[in-house]
Amino acid sequence: MRSVLCFGASNTWGYEPGTGRRFSRSVRWPGRLQQALGDSAIVYEEGLNGRTTNRGDANRVPTNGYAYLKPCLLSHAPVDLVIVMLGTNDLAQPRLTAQDIADGMQEIVELLASTAVGQNWQPPAMLVMSPPPLLEHLAELYGPAVARSRELAPLYRYIAGQFGAEFLDAGEFAQPSAIDGVHLDAEGHRALAEAVIPVVQRILARLDAADAAIGSAEKPE
Repeated sequence: MRSVLCFGASNTWGYEPGTGRRFSRSVRWPGRLQQALGDSAIVYEEGLNGRTTNRGDANRVPTNGYAYLKPCLLSHAPVDLVIVMLGTNDLAQPRLTAQDIADGMQEIVELLASTAVGQNWQPPAMLVMSPPPLLEHLAELYGPAVARSRELAPLYRYIAGQFGAEFLDAGEFAQPSAIDGVHLDAEGHRALAEAVIPVVQRILARLDAADAAIGSAEKPE
């Protein structure tokens, strides 16, 4: 059985816009991913409200994603695939540019690429996701953060390419609810899941093929 770790913030946790409650597992995009994968894989949901790429005090509530990630990986090891979607909460810090936030994501990807938590003590496969941009009509409320949120996707795509990771722009498939302009509603979770599922299936199939090739090569003639 394969294992998939979904590492993110409130849109991975399943924050319901307008109520602050958590969507049920059947609504959340990681839960929908688990349903699609069935018994072939286990999906670990590691979402946390307020989580950033690498900001915050890791000695308090672990919202510093970079600081929390390695213990999280080790606790779930072996992990075949890590899906990481972070950056929205970094936008709340006005002094951070989109490049600063991307640099935080790169630190996370570098950590994943150098941590032997996958099968046979290899690094896990990676899927980097840029979060859905903040809604334009809330620019008066969120200010420059709206524009910065739209700069993340190409920066994340470049990082993924540099480290041989898959990339998915969540904003191409789902947008935040008009209620708060930040969080996905139930329809957004459905749309994002439908985009993520075939990518994950392709990655896991590739891992299966690689393992089969290794097994075949190791068989005595």
